[in-house]
Amino acid sequence: MVEERTEETKAEGNGSETTLNLNRGQLRALTTSLITRGRLAAELGQTYLGNRDVYEVLGYDKTLTFEKLEARYKREHIAKRIVDAPAAATWNNPPEIVPKEDGDNKRKAKDFLEIWEKLINRIHLYSKIERADKLAGIGEFGILLIGLRGGGSLEHPVSRKFTADDLMYLSPFSQKAATIETFSQDPTNERFGEPEQYKIQTGKNLENFRSFQVKTHWSRVIHLADGLLENEVYGTPRLEAVFNLFNDLAKVVGGSAEFYWRIADRGLHADITDPEAEFGEEDEKALSTEISNYIHGLDRVLQTRGVTVKSLGAETADPRGPFQNIIALIAGAKGIPQRVLMGTERGQLASSQDKASWNSTIEERQRLYAEPYILRPFVDRLIKWDMLPDVEYEVRWPVVFPQTEEERSIIAVRISSAAKNMGVAKSQGSKIIADDEFRDKYLGLKDEAEIPELEEAERKQKELDAEMKKQGIVSGMPIPGEEDKEKDTEKEKPKPDKDK
Repeated sequence: MVEERTEETKAEGNGSETTLNLNRGQLRALTTSLITRGRLAAELGQTYLGNRDVYEVLGYDKTLTFEKLEARYKREHIAKRIVDAPAAATWNNPPEIVPKEDGDNKRKAKDFLEIWEKLINRIHLYSKIERADKLAGIGEFGILLIGLRGGGSLEHPVSRKFTADDLMYLSPFSQKAATIETFSQDPTNERFGEPEQYKIQTGKNLENFRSFQVKTHWSRVIHLADGLLENEVYGTPRLEAVFNLFNDLAKVVGGSAEFYWRIADRGLHADITDPEAEFGEEDEKALSTEISNYIHGLDRVLQTRGVTVKSLGAETADPRGPFQNIIALIAGAKGIPQRVLMGTERGQLASSQDKASWNSTIEERQRLYAEPYILRPFVDRLIKWDMLPDVEYEVRWPVVFPQTEEERSIIAVRISSAAKNMGVAKSQGSKIIADDEFRDKYLGLKDEAEIPELEEAERKQKELDAEMKKQGIVSGMPIPGEEDKEKDTEKEKPKPDKDK
């Protein structure tokens, strides 16, 4: 990442004198940052006043580049899981975009939903966002390139209106393929300090495809950066905080495998016990061949004369203790429950505590990162380009681990028991807790208007009432034809046998 930013600064030096002066200031700031980072890297692992370098002794990397992070992601099982799990949990169950139907917006809201549903299915929106989210997690950022039909050169800002059919593709790129060429230098601009121009390397990993670089304006890009701290551009790689632990994990797992390979079967000892036995060079070769066939081949019998063969024994190592300790450190550092980290996103083996913890983590990620930095910028961009009607909307995220039937039944029993006790207390004249407080705070129930099932039932009832009103039927009045059906039903019922 150090080398990439140096190249970006060189590229920024080409331009007008004003731009050059600005970039010289940026170059000085970047140089100071690189020197600071270099000093910090040099100080990592220094103990006993610099007499011992723990990082060097343990084989830890002091400087992390995108290539190292990418290699770890591609080759390490747990590393891939750490990068993929948050993105998969966030986007596997995609959110619902709900336009508001206030006032005269009902027609717009309906058109919005129709266009949006067709659009996300045609361009595989959430699949592309999930891929970009994973790529962004490997390094400091990733991008999602928006391809427009008739949109002109990628280097220039989008300056015209489009229809939804003009959105041709979404292409995710990692930090390796997309570098930031220039930043907004105007302090009065709302995008101050954010990228203005990107340089994208297309077809970098494709054979028989002409790879080329293309300058791209920020308006055609959705910028993804997870774990932002000092700025809105460079996030924190998901593997950075636990990178050292992967070396420890490799030592435990790989070391125990090597230990097992070496001493799980120590081998055989052939001892010449008969001093009178003639044992020449040819006999030694024959015995060696026979023992080799016994160890590596299918022969399970040794024929010896004057030789006693003894097993040297076997021993195994149990790496579970150190392995579990390292996994616990990784899970704690990344906020991923161990069973979720070692299992699947659906967490078939995850406990209720694991589910609650993971739900809370992903809910926070959806609310603070996925929605404001990825989904809303994309939807707002489409509204600005007239691809979607200009209406207000809300984003409704599903629960990562919805409650099972068993969990719902347990909760229902507890709620009913608490409500019963509350009713008994009220009947005895005790009213310490108000009804609303008891319902909201202690039972954790939503208002009826916020429960989707009740909303759906209420909507159907309203539709039924409206239909009955059109037909002139008053609520409570028997529906025409229903009386005849009831009479027919009564006639069809078998009459009781008086004799019996």
